[in-house]
Amino acid sequence: MPNIPVAFGQQMQSILGEEFEAFMQSLDSQSPVTIRHNPFKFHPFNEGKEVPWCNQALYLPSRPEFSKDPYWHAGSYYVQEPASMFIGHIVKQLIENIDKPIVLDSCAAPGGKTTHLATILHEKGLLVSNEVIKTRAHILQENITKWGLNNVVVTNNDPSHFTKVRSFFDILVVDAPCSGEGLFRKQPESVSEWSENAVEFCSNRQKRILEDLWPSLKPGGFLVYSTCTYNTSENEANLQWLSEQYDVGSVEIKFEQEWNIHFKKQANLSIFRFYPHNTNSEGLFVTVVQKLEESDYKNFTHLKNPYFHKIVKEDFARLKEIIKGENIFLKQQPNGMVNLLPEHFYESTEFLATRLKVIYCGTPIAEVKGKDIIPMQGAANSIYLNINNFNRAEVDLSTAQKFLARQDFDLDTETGINLVIYNTVPLGWIKKMPNRINNYFPQEWRLRNN
Repeated sequence: MPNIPVAFGQQMQSILGEEFEAFMQSLDSQSPVTIRHNPFKFHPFNEGKEVPWCNQALYLPSRPEFSKDPYWHAGSYYVQEPASMFIGHIVKQLIENIDKPIVLDSCAAPGGKTTHLATILHEKGLLVSNEVIKTRAHILQENITKWGLNNVVVTNNDPSHFTKVRSFFDILVVDAPCSGEGLFRKQPESVSEWSENAVEFCSNRQKRILEDLWPSLKPGGFLVYSTCTYNTSENEANLQWLSEQYDVGSVEIKFEQEWNIHFKKQANLSIFRFYPHNTNSEGLFVTVVQKLEESDYKNFTHLKNPYFHKIVKEDFARLKEIIKGENIFLKQQPNGMVNLLPEHFYESTEFLATRLKVIYCGTPIAEVKGKDIIPMQGAANSIYLNINNFNRAEVDLSTAQKFLARQDFDLDTETGINLVIYNTVPLGWIKKMPNRINNYFPQEWRLRNN
């Protein structure tokens, strides 16, 4: 068991009462290994117990070496903590009666919630995934690209910048940076970073995030607030503060009693708490409130000078061959990159690009260089890729790992551009030359053996 600070122990004794000893013993147990399958791609795992609140997720009997698994690199699944999947369970209910919902995942890296929410919103809604730290935003972008859906916009902004998009989102998901008490079992090193001062600092930062983001929520919209910590200062107290600043209402969320989630009603809040001794997960606090305030503010999303350009007819005919489906909506950036965008949300994505720092929008599928059209990694990972229109290089596990590590290998395949396939799953692109193979797998994504 980690060397728990006395103040933390007293706090948990106060919160849990008779369950305190069971909770403390659970900190000595092994954290579960859980994955969530991509429903639009091959499912490599068949053995394991289903996560109760997410039918696409499994508890695995042991931990594979994920970083060397081609299916992981291809976006066939995501390794995600089970409690955090409950946020997807909530959002799935919230969007049932919303036409074309737009959702903000405000603290999104590395991408567990984002890939889950993008799946839930698939072809119905738009997801904006924000990460304030630039390096983490690029990791988020990588994971979204691998997941293969085109309904995500990635932004790299401070929460205060979202005052520029007032009354824009139907749902705000704020999984706020916190003191991390719920990760003490999984990340024992976080225990040494905990202090009562850290809790106070986090609580104040969370209030600032909520205050900055609140204007971007539409009247009648929903806030899903969560932390991976237990104390009331970062949880109930912050929501009490929010209800004193703004007009909010409670929201009922359906769930099953046998899931062993601690649930309570407090004032106008429906509160869910996950504890490792109850739910076979790490710790999580989550609640939902509705914005009851009214506003006559309107966003004018039609732009006179859009960022994306129309594609010339000759190029469009060839680009269309990359993607399968009838409703193909492609636009070109000034630098020649072509993106597969969600057509129903085109004006909204253009609007966001004028207000925020957008680093990823839809799926980048190809680059037009003069008369050449070069398929990009995003096309290989896309669930809309038309595999049948490309030369395919079928590879075994060893060669797949060499490709992903950008190591030298040889293949007997067609000269020119080839799609690398491992057990029916696309991994990326190579160009077969007479004397060598050019590997187009992104350098920054490469599999590292150390």
